[in-house]
Amino acid sequence: MTTHTPGPWEVLNETEVFTGLGADSGDGVKALPSDGWMIADCGDCVTFTEIGPAELGRDLRKANARLIAAAPDLLEALEGVERLCSQSGYIGVNGQYLKVVRAAIAKARVKP
Repeated sequence: MTTHTPGPWEVLNETEVFTGLGADSGDGVKALPSDGWMIADCGDCVTFTEIGPAELGRDLRKANARLIAAAPDLLEALEGVERLCSQSGYIGVNGQYLKVVRAAIAKARVKP
């Protein structure tokens, strides 16, 4: 089992993020071969602001969906960078590079 629904994830209908058809949920439940798991819906949603109700623009919602869909690939890439840096001893400027990489991985891997 994994700590999140495994990728790859994809954007459908411009603002919805889904797994592939028949994908595992991450806790052992498989979707039907004709269906996938919804990961996120970046559709319309009103937020109350200091100037009144507002919504994110469509371009922002589409960009957010693309970023969410890329998350499993980004995590995998960061874990590879962390392994390479650890093996080679490279830590970046004053160790900050590797700290940032490790912090991002930890944020993604937080367990409930």
